[in-house]
Amino acid sequence: MGEFYQSTKNITNALSSSLIHDDEQPTSKTKSPTSSSPLSPQSSQYRYINGRQFHNLVDSVYPLPNDYQELDRISMQHFLYKAIWDGNFKAPIHRKLMAGDCKVLDVGCGPGPWVMEMAMTYPLSNFTGIDISPIQPRDIKPRNSKFYEMNILNDLPFKDGAFDFCHQRSMALCFTRAQYAEKVIPNLLRVTKQGGILEIMEVDLMFTNPGPLLKTMMSSYQDFLEKREIDLFPGIRIKEYLEKSEQLKDISQEIIDIPMGSDHGKLAELMAENYATASKAQIPLFAPFLKMSNEELENIIDQIYKVEVNEYNTSVRAYRYYGTKI
Repeated sequence: MGEFYQSTKNITNALSSSLIHDDEQPTSKTKSPTSSSPLSPQSSQYRYINGRQFHNLVDSVYPLPNDYQELDRISMQHFLYKAIWDGNFKAPIHRKLMAGDCKVLDVGCGPGPWVMEMAMTYPLSNFTGIDISPIQPRDIKPRNSKFYEMNILNDLPFKDGAFDFCHQRSMALCFTRAQYAEKVIPNLLRVTKQGGILEIMEVDLMFTNPGPLLKTMMSSYQDFLEKREIDLFPGIRIKEYLEKSEQLKDISQEIIDIPMGSDHGKLAELMAENYATASKAQIPLFAPFLKMSNEELENIIDQIYKVEVNEYNTSVRAYRYYGTKI
């Protein structure tokens, strides 16, 4: 865990020289995070199961919580993805970001680690993060970053072609197949300017080389997700969605198989730990589906990610796509 915490510490230290007090007044459609709204127990936006906080939105299929424990996991996941992909993006946008006045949108920004790190790396460009939960920093953030409470499934209150670079990462559990194809992709393309770049990264929700416990778990989890109409292999369909839009050219694809478990080094160990944490976070919803006790399911998850992934060389496949708006 040392690498993750050191990276987090580096961001916190860097922010100390770049503090702002955001005085921007949000409109009714563009709500900025407030000191009282994030994770508020009084909000009807949330429901509580076994001590974990979940979304309570009508159109949300997301099976993970959105409490502080989950925010820590998402932040850790950010640094793992950065290490795995050797950077925060793959699109050929570095020079434009360095030159300045490049407008960037991050969809599903979570607590905002990607936006804040990018904003500090490219201080002459401007970064906007949106998420359905107001869980981002309100007062302490880079001067060239903004966060808004928005849902990509709705009409975004941005002009057509508002952004030079639109980025979305690991959002497969947030949408149904139909929502991804019919709402998410069109909304992303609309706000990407002509000549701008759209980049999407997704990870398969099923594993390669699963052991017997994980294979059984995957079969049940497949049923669990299909009842929510969530795509199990979103990565292989993203390119299809982008090509069908006929709004992008020069679509590039990169694929990485991510190993799991301590036998494959520290990064693979941390990735397995992150998946175990995510799996345990879904216990309040998944255990009743399996007709299993929380304790029994937690023990199985520990066995899978501490032992079995090493024995069977389990991995998961990640995809990255980027293209230029025509």
